[in-house]
Amino acid sequence: MHYIAGINNNRLLFNVFNIIANSFCIWMLGNAIQLVGARRKINMAITIFSLFGVLNLFVQFFWFRNSYAEELGNILGVYISCHFFYVVLKSDEHIDLLENEYFWFAIGLLFDSLGSMAADLFYNTLANVAAKTHVPVYTDIMNTLNVLFYGCLIVAFVCRRKNSR
Repeated sequence: MHYIAGINNNRLLFNVFNIIANSFCIWMLGNAIQLVGARRKINMAITIFSLFGVLNLFVQFFWFRNSYAEELGNILGVYISCHFFYVVLKSDEHIDLLENEYFWFAIGLLFDSLGSMAADLFYNTLANVAAKTHVPVYTDIMNTLNVLFYGCLIVAFVCRRKNSR
């Protein structure tokens, strides 16, 4: 399809994946027992974000990076992670955070969302540095964030397996 249309990128797939991935991450963290009281608001945020992301496909067009939807997803990821930490810290219940799977997921989501926002905010500066030094700084930052996020996700799944026994 890309060849027939004369388009040489995969941004449409990236944009759709971005909407699905951010919605899934927010939904997954919203399933934490600690966030039972906020589930209705979290589901509303997912719905609004998904609608915004689909509308953004038409505003910023299919074949360009939909930065508005990506940044809104990062903001929601930071907010839900911080809200999770707030609820856990205000709780009277003792929770071993190192063995709590949602804690690890929230840590990974927080760092990934904050790092992605910072890298996107300073993209022009990072591109100038890359052009002068021939070091792909933006790519290195995003790869490091991916390793951190998926590392935390792996730890979360290991904790989940241990806790479900």
